[in-house]
Amino acid sequence: MKVYTHLFSSNEALELFLDENHICDSMHLLVQCFDGTLDVETTGAMVIYLKALLPSAYIIGSSTDGEIIDGEIKNHSLILNFSLFDSTSIVTYVKKLDEDSFDLGVEIGTLSLLHNAKAAILFADGLNCNGDNLMSGITSTHSNVLFAGGMSGDNALFNQTYVILDDVIYFNSVVIAFLSGDELRANSNYSFNWIPIGPEFTVTHSVENRLYSVDDIPIVQVYREYLGDAVADSLPAVGVAFPIIMRSSGDLIGRAAMGIYEDDSLLFGGNIPEGTIIQIGLGNASLMIENTDETQRQINTYQPQGIYIYSCMARRRFLGESIQSEIFPLQQIAPVSGFFTYGEFYTNHLQKQCSLMNQTMSILTLSEDLLHTQSIKDPFQKVKIDDWSMITFSALSHLINKTSIELQMLNSTLKRRISQEISQNREKDKMMLSQAKRATMGEMISMIAHQWRQPIATIGLISDNLSLDVVLDEVTTEKITTSTTMINDQVQYLSKTIDDFSNYFRPENNQESFTIEQFYNEIIAIIGKSLEHRGIAITFDFQSDSVITTHRRELMQICLNLINNSKDAIVDKKIQKGHIHFLHRFITDKDQIHISDNGGGIPEEIIESIFDPYFSTKTDKNGTGLGLYMSKTLAEQHLNGDLIAINNPQGAVFIITISQYHEAAHE
Repeated sequence: MKVYTHLFSSNEALELFLDENHICDSMHLLVQCFDGTLDVETTGAMVIYLKALLPSAYIIGSSTDGEIIDGEIKNHSLILNFSLFDSTSIVTYVKKLDEDSFDLGVEIGTLSLLHNAKAAILFADGLNCNGDNLMSGITSTHSNVLFAGGMSGDNALFNQTYVILDDVIYFNSVVIAFLSGDELRANSNYSFNWIPIGPEFTVTHSVENRLYSVDDIPIVQVYREYLGDAVADSLPAVGVAFPIIMRSSGDLIGRAAMGIYEDDSLLFGGNIPEGTIIQIGLGNASLMIENTDETQRQINTYQPQGIYIYSCMARRRFLGESIQSEIFPLQQIAPVSGFFTYGEFYTNHLQKQCSLMNQTMSILTLSEDLLHTQSIKDPFQKVKIDDWSMITFSALSHLINKTSIELQMLNSTLKRRISQEISQNREKDKMMLSQAKRATMGEMISMIAHQWRQPIATIGLISDNLSLDVVLDEVTTEKITTSTTMINDQVQYLSKTIDDFSNYFRPENNQESFTIEQFYNEIIAIIGKSLEHRGIAITFDFQSDSVITTHRRELMQICLNLINNSKDAIVDKKIQKGHIHFLHRFITDKDQIHISDNGGGIPEEIIESIFDPYFSTKTDKNGTGLGLYMSKTLAEQHLNGDLIAINNPQGAVFIITISQYHEAAHE
């Protein structure tokens, strides 16, 4: 394999270059055109002339935001890279972009499998292609092919980009060159070196590459709070220095802000999906340059014969002239050419993951000769930094990075501890709820006894009367029929009582809608006889067709507990003509149930403590101190509401608030 590069100036100079380097027409020749002139007419004429000279060669190309030739940076030039393989097969395609870049990616990934390719160079329209979706589509095919290349540029004009295949310039398209062969060796690498700083955030609202909020905070506000007004007010211009950083398959991926909307959402250079964990990035020019020797060592292990760089236009603008120090050392290994993109493609071969990168220098290396070695003059010489400001910035960057990592570890530890405490508290709440339910079951058994006492006594009386009629020989068919009918009525009443109490204890997880009248009648069916036995009247005030949508059983448990507390207060204080009032009303999208009594009220010195766990004024009566605590917990956690207590002149008032949708029942 041999690689040649040429800075195009004229057709005559091009033909002379081909002759001097003995570059002949071949089906194993791949030509890459990197066009920063944006002169469609001149470039179009050049590729027509080139294709005529080399009809069997494969030509692909892209408009650029800067060009690379022999490790040097050019602007507004037209660079030609000639990769002449010994045996590698080449197949090229051009594909028109449609609305779904993902589907196009699936098609390209499938083609790579069809051609048994080892590597693919792909150039896509930089303004009309969703590069993230394109790469995701390729990844979904589980292709083992190493994809490289990038999104075409237009010198930051953001007006029109294009790609080239053979002797035609295409707009709104993608071109691909598939490379296959037993002797071909392809490797990829990338350099990023933006430092993630500060806390992690979770993306809560985004649509592809438009980011609205993280942790439910507008993204511009996050920049303002953590980096200051000057940075926030300069967005998106400073986005290249402070990109969003996220992880994908273990790789750090940057996303630079490219635009800002009136609602303070930001447009980024690639997708940022909802649920992604991100951090703000800090640009570190000195670290990027210092890392050149390590990149050089890694690339050298591949023993490449050609090095192709597809680097981000934002990286070039951030580093300025220093970008030359990052790229030129690679020229010591093999010929280097490429261009600056609007987004570069990188393949993590181990993870079989193709990604759209930003802020990154992605590198493709190719070779065919397994014995190839390159003699490097003064190899891997570390770049010296004599500028103390650069050294200082490097030290501060390291300090910020180290501090951010330590704070992140601390935050992770705190989150884990909080999670453990929440889990333990939930277990305690379950135990308390279980204790409270056992106490409630005892109260329910007492209520059942009150409910059953009268019907059982009635059945006994009917039975005695029937026995007496037998003794007196006064039994008639009519009396037997009447007596059995009366006994059956009482049995049905006992059965209904069992159903009422069974419904109360039946597990229920879903919300349901019911009228307040139905709910009140269920309460009376359970507790009415117990109140009647104590001489306590219960009254109500509500609209019969009012509907509540909530967890019915939890609300029932709260109401029964509060009514029981009112009953106990009235009995303890020997109140004559005890009275409990049940009130429902609707206030600004919230339902309220008031349960009040004339039991004298709650002492002011303890009213703030009555909802605390294990607080009870009934210690001499085996009070658990859990009833009100669990009632408040159920109101807050299950009913999305609240439970409070106040006093009125007659006694206590408990107010249950339920934040649910309210409507009138329909026939």
